[in-house]
Amino acid sequence: ADMTATGPTSMSAPVTENVTDGMHPSLRSSLRRNSSGASSLSLKTGSLSGWDAIRASLSSQNSRSLRGGLPRKHKSSKRLRESSTKAVKDARGGAAVKSRSSLGFSASAIYFLVLERTWWYCALVIAGVFALSLGVCALLCMAVGGFHDPLDSTATAPLRFAASHVLTMSFGTVTPVTEASYALAVTQCFLGVLLNVFMFTFVITKFQRPLAHMLLADSACLCTRAGEPFILVRIGNLRCNTLHRAEVTLTLLRRRKTPEGETFVSRTTLSLQEPPRTLTAVATVAHKIIPQGPGGVFMDLATGRKTSEELKDLLLQCIVTAYDPIYDAEVCAVKVYGAQDFARGCVYADVMSIDEKGEAVVDFERIHDVLPQKIKIFPPLKDSWGGPEMSRPARMLEVVFGGGRACYGSKDETFPTLGPLTAMEQTCSYCYKLALLLNEAGMDYIPYIANISLGDDKPDWLEACNPKKETPAARLQGRTEWIAGSDVIMSKLAETDERVRAVIERRREDVNEGHEQVVKKALMSVLGGVMFGPTVGLKRAVKIGGVGVMLLKMVGLVTPDIEKEVEEEMKKQMERKEAESEASSEDIVVDVDDVDEGLNVRSLVQTCVSEAFDTIERLIACGHGDEGRMFLCGKAPGVMDFGAAVDLAFFFQPSFEVFLAKHDIRYRVGPNCRAWHARMTSLPHWRSGMGAGHSDGRAAAMKTIITKLVLWSKDPGYPERAASEELLRSTMRDFPPAYIEDTGKEELRSDDMDAVNGGTSLDSVSAKLCV
Repeated sequence: ADMTATGPTSMSAPVTENVTDGMHPSLRSSLRRNSSGASSLSLKTGSLSGWDAIRASLSSQNSRSLRGGLPRKHKSSKRLRESSTKAVKDARGGAAVKSRSSLGFSASAIYFLVLERTWWYCALVIAGVFALSLGVCALLCMAVGGFHDPLDSTATAPLRFAASHVLTMSFGTVTPVTEASYALAVTQCFLGVLLNVFMFTFVITKFQRPLAHMLLADSACLCTRAGEPFILVRIGNLRCNTLHRAEVTLTLLRRRKTPEGETFVSRTTLSLQEPPRTLTAVATVAHKIIPQGPGGVFMDLATGRKTSEELKDLLLQCIVTAYDPIYDAEVCAVKVYGAQDFARGCVYADVMSIDEKGEAVVDFERIHDVLPQKIKIFPPLKDSWGGPEMSRPARMLEVVFGGGRACYGSKDETFPTLGPLTAMEQTCSYCYKLALLLNEAGMDYIPYIANISLGDDKPDWLEACNPKKETPAARLQGRTEWIAGSDVIMSKLAETDERVRAVIERRREDVNEGHEQVVKKALMSVLGGVMFGPTVGLKRAVKIGGVGVMLLKMVGLVTPDIEKEVEEEMKKQMERKEAESEASSEDIVVDVDDVDEGLNVRSLVQTCVSEAFDTIERLIACGHGDEGRMFLCGKAPGVMDFGAAVDLAFFFQPSFEVFLAKHDIRYRVGPNCRAWHARMTSLPHWRSGMGAGHSDGRAAAMKTIITKLVLWSKDPGYPERAASEELLRSTMRDFPPAYIEDTGKEELRSDDMDAVNGGTSLDSVSAKLCV
């Protein structure tokens, strides 16, 4: 169980029991110190009906307000006590007791009510029973008479006669002097025995009842772990003693209606991942949401496809039971979460803190606190995601990303021996740049990933988003029409959202479009350069043609003048051969080797790469002294930084550098450029738009690019097949892709363990306190 998990903002108030009785002194002082930030609970009132009544029968909706006259330093612990009491109360009936039919007047009914209710009720019943008994006995004494009072007080003598017999079960100062009064005295003593035994039983039984001081977080979290959706619920044991044989049950409750008209509540038990077997301080239980399973409704809530109002029949019941060795009995607590009680995209805040003595303590005041997840990670899936709902306007920005795989298994005709089939990941660089912009602006969106891999079938819904079946595509909030292309999407968003516009407007006066174009040339020129042999010149490359020439043309290496020169040379060669042969021009083939080579392609490409890195080296500050030159766009990254960082990411990969060296393309990355790249990759959202799960998407993106280069090259043998396969294997080794679960591959990477293996002493103490 995760004891110090992270999660959502507190929302309502539900849960448990008294806390200060068994708290450690250091923990109590910690709660007082942090109580100034405690938020008060709100009072909810109103009649309940329909589905609200069903929810009320499972968990009480009311909670006492703490706003009135209580000293501030005591509000925190009082809120915890009341919340704890409420959870235990919910476990014993909650608001359903309001619908209880009359239990009648009997000894068993009184006994049940005394045990169920508070100590005040118990004391009131005991006082009432004794008062009623004394009153009746005093009246009987007055009616029978025959007693002697040494004080000669006729007014109080009957009451003292009855009190001495009923309460002390023996004779007192007022004594019987007749046979009738003596019989009455003995009868009252016998009544006293019965009453004292029953009242003593009430008190002892209530003391022996195991009241769990357990607290459940006000909100359940809808978050992701390695891109996969989860529901988190946090549990706190305020006594901090070890509870054994813990069982936590999450039950999904939905209202259903049969064709015959019957309405009922369906109950589906949700599985938990590694549920705790003991509870000491704080534990977080997690349920992995399966979109195709019964819990798939939570995906609609998590992604914003449906609002909490539309899912008002959604209830999640959490039941906690455990064996308490102190009481030698089972304790329990219950809370029910409605759709409005889920914190979307949040995790629980850390509850560990250090007291004034430097000791680690659990700060229960933070048990309800949640934090937003700043990093959006895509889940690793077997294929394309389910498409968006086209029939209604978007509830928020929707973005379609392009997906691919790092390995296609044995069905891969180009590289069939790379390994087993891997998961679908976001691999589109244009989509990545858009995601970086959105996350930098703090703009939330609903993602969809469409398989755009070469040779794979693209999903049908992609054509409805973009007839060209290209990514990215987006639909603005409240709109039904889709727009395509990263530049178009950015422009539209800048018109409607100030946050996006502010990021796009980040510019430096000393950085112009010329610098941006130089940086953009690096990747495209390299991809075009490796598609030709080491001796191929620019003119010969134009004659060879293909995608390689198109890439060289995009970066300006192949100009219209060069194309015209090649066309004229080929035309003269064809005329010369026509003169030497009687064959028609359609049957004459011009030999590529006869065309003038021109400038060497690879040397030109190497120049482009060097110019790109030299440009960044000059534009970026050498240290932290000049904040205005930390990024290409100033103090903070902008669109130019995003584009450059995505395009140049491969160049910082040693295996890619080796691959280019085998194709006679070499470059040097300066210290300023490396510092800029380190700042970009350290951004919290750098991982938010690429890859899936634990993967950063680099292996899948590299596979997509290299496969296209090999298949589309018109110069046989280039890029070199052996070097290409070695590059892909090295990338998969250095940057493991996301594997599909049933492959048996372990997705957990070594760097995911750093926070555990390299943790602080506080982390170690946290485990000891909470496990």
